[in-house]
Amino acid sequence: MAITPHHAKYRAHDLTQLGLNQIERQFVEDLKKAHDQNSCFFERKELYLLRNLSQGRGVGFFEAGNFHPDFNLWLLVDSLQHVIFVAPKGIRNLGPTDPKIQFHQTIKEIETRLSDTSVRLHSFIVSNTPSHIMKRLWDMEKQATSKRHILFHEEDKDVYIHQLFEMVLNPTAIETTS
Repeated sequence: MAITPHHAKYRAHDLTQLGLNQIERQFVEDLKKAHDQNSCFFERKELYLLRNLSQGRGVGFFEAGNFHPDFNLWLLVDSLQHVIFVAPKGIRNLGPTDPKIQFHQTIKEIETRLSDTSVRLHSFIVSNTPSHIMKRLWDMEKQATSKRHILFHEEDKDVYIHQLFEMVLNPTAIETTS
């Protein structure tokens, strides 16, 4: 997250004034911590985080039940733009076929229609519902939820941001995360 003089005045902004709930605020803090602690990884990359506006004003996806991910994360690596939509949320009340859960596939269909080889689209849910509860509700192991781009905020607190970037830059990493 390169801080330019133009953006410096926003850095000190109290996150509570941005209308973030607890998991959204924690995601932003975890992202900043991961960025600050992994300067080698982010060398020669640019990272930008935008808060998506609410329904009717922000980036939403009709194909996914009018889903409005909470954050738009841009990772620029050489000539590639990785646009990553992130939704920190509880998933206990969603089923495995819910459009928000399936959005990791829908976004790839949109990427194909975009036909721009310099842009890669990704989607992740950062769940505050633990994987052991999701295993009971969905009868699905953690690795299978990882394949759906669901990351577990609490239990993987120190690694889920790294997992996200690993899955973005190395899609075959899904097999080895978790």
